[in-house]
Amino acid sequence: MKFILRTVINIVILYPLIILCAKTIMSDLFIGGTLGVLFQSLITFILLYIVNLLLNKVEFLRLSMAKNLWSIKLGILILGLYLLGRELLVEHAIEYGVLGGFSLLFAIDCLIMLVLSITLDIILKRLKVEF
Repeated sequence: MKFILRTVINIVILYPLIILCAKTIMSDLFIGGTLGVLFQSLITFILLYIVNLLLNKVEFLRLSMAKNLWSIKLGILILGLYLLGRELLVEHAIEYGVLGGFSLLFAIDCLIMLVLSITLDIILKRLKVEF
């Protein structure tokens, strides 16, 4: 039950983090193109990882390192699939407003974060780090 709750929390936290980082990186810092997308994904993933470390401080939400990283990966994957499906199935519907055209960019960010999460999982397992 804790795992499902943490995955839902990750999904709910990740979407505003993606929007915040996209606004900061692309409009405030004027970093665009491929470098901007990579930098935005990296910053968003770091912030999500920090939020998960803080959630581990809450006693009833504490998970092991393996389950915590699996929860992060699953949350990123679910949100990425949702955003990709929204982009492919809905033709930029007006009800999504300003964020309607950004679903593909956000889905690409989720894919990059998923790769970063898998890489971090491999590194932490190799170093045998516990938190």
